[in-house]
Amino acid sequence: MSVVTIAKKDVQDAIRSWRLLGLVAAFVVFFVGLSALFTKVGTFLGGELGAAAFTAAIVSPIGFLLPVIGMFIGYRSVVGERSSGSIKLLLSLPHTRSDVVLGKFLGRTAIVSVATVVGALAGGITMFALGGSFAPMDYVGVLLLALVLGATFVSVSIGLSSSINSESIVVGIGFSLVVLFTLVWGMFTFGLSIVLARYDVGTEALRDQLVGFIGAVNPKSAFSTLTSTILGSGGAPTSVWSEWWFAALVLLCWLVLPLAFGLWRFERTELS
Repeated sequence: MSVVTIAKKDVQDAIRSWRLLGLVAAFVVFFVGLSALFTKVGTFLGGELGAAAFTAAIVSPIGFLLPVIGMFIGYRSVVGERSSGSIKLLLSLPHTRSDVVLGKFLGRTAIVSVATVVGALAGGITMFALGGSFAPMDYVGVLLLALVLGATFVSVSIGLSSSINSESIVVGIGFSLVVLFTLVWGMFTFGLSIVLARYDVGTEALRDQLVGFIGAVNPKSAFSTLTSTILGSGGAPTSVWSEWWFAALVLLCWLVLPLAFGLWRFERTELS
């Protein structure tokens, strides 16, 4: 299949350029460092922390790291080929435009996933070697969600790369979205709630529902809700927007829709 061929080429290029090895090394340092730090903190406090505590502690750093990595890995995937002119050579082979977009997505997702799994495995081994405790099933569950989060931001980056013909614009929009989702979204929803209350927009219940919905459609928020469900740390849902199934739907939409939009745009773009 052409999709698989392009995905394999992307992975092979990452191996040849040492990009995959560098990414694996970064994730190993990240997970091993967190494991060692967590174990030392537990020792300093005079005993082991709870078995699920380590898994809960890595959720927030993962929720920041994977969007950055996913965007970085995918932003040049198509627009870079167009800028260099190699896209015409790629399409002169028995590949369709959809093959290119889907193959790039699979290849870049595989790169992020391999690095994440190797890093997480190294972190788990470090916890075990240092005598720390963690819940393996919770750890695996959060790891699987992390892979979905990574794939989601690869999808967003490739969707942008496929639909915009300027690399600088892709970079600007892509990393602005990362900042928005990981750092600004909470402040935005908090500010919105204050403004709505200040001007007495609707009823209090309506304002709460609106702010809750806007907060919940952030893919990082959806990831956090799902991890809290796995770890049993989220408490009872306060609205439909805080239900696990809604979070899963949000993450699925962010995984599928940007890629579908990018493919739709790329199919209709005139290549110069």
